[in-house]
Amino acid sequence: MSNRPLDNARLSGGNFSASNFSGSNMRNAEMTGGNFASARFDRGDLSNSEMNGSNFSSSSFVGAGMRQIEATGANFTRADFAGADMTDADFV
Repeated sequence: MSNRPLDNARLSGGNFSASNFSGSNMRNAEMTGGNFASARFDRGDLSNSEMNGSNFSSSSFVGAGMRQIEATGANFTRADFAGADMTDADFV
């Protein structure tokens, strides 16, 4: 699924563990309550996405655009955010 246009995608509640979304445009995506453990979002754009309550443990967001995401209650244990832009992101 890498390098795909996934703007406004509805991925809530799904199991996307170990999926590769690298380079994908996922602006305004709904990703609540899903399992994205060990997924890759490197260099993708997730700006304005809703990620509340999802599992992103061991996922990679290297160089990703994560501006104004909502991620209340999400699990990011061991996630890699090196170089990610998290301006105005809400994790609380």
